[in-house]
Amino acid sequence: MLQRPTWERGTSTVKAQLVRSHYKAGITASGLATSIAATTGERVSRSAVVSLYRRYPILASTHPLSGATRIRRNKTVNDDVPPMEPDEVRIEGFTAEQAAAYDAAAPGVSVLDVTNRECRWPVAHGLFCGHPAQGRYCRHHTRRARRQA
Repeated sequence: MLQRPTWERGTSTVKAQLVRSHYKAGITASGLATSIAATTGERVSRSAVVSLYRRYPILASTHPLSGATRIRRNKTVNDDVPPMEPDEVRIEGFTAEQAAAYDAAAPGVSVLDVTNRECRWPVAHGLFCGHPAQGRYCRHHTRRARRQA
């Protein structure tokens, strides 16, 4: 007796064989899932097909899917990130050099030590300004936050 291939109880190898046998040029992940579901009599979701493609990148190269589904590689932090240029500080009464000097002279309070009475303007990685503040920021950083573009 011939057994039908199963998706739910099948190994990843069996699932990859099902994808290869149901693949047609230009098919989408949901179309592939529908085709496999019709053959196996089981529910197969688009997400299950995409997940299989992510685990087996060779499938994507030999049996590419069409549509919006793209199998992406994991990006590193610096991929496709343009270098940031510092914004020109346009504050009435302050130059960019004065603003940078103010930030450099800040006490530098850590995230765990900052209180509600200290300025929470980030001046370095994990450090806040720390100058006395009436609200969230000190007077200097309040003016910088509300600058006119």
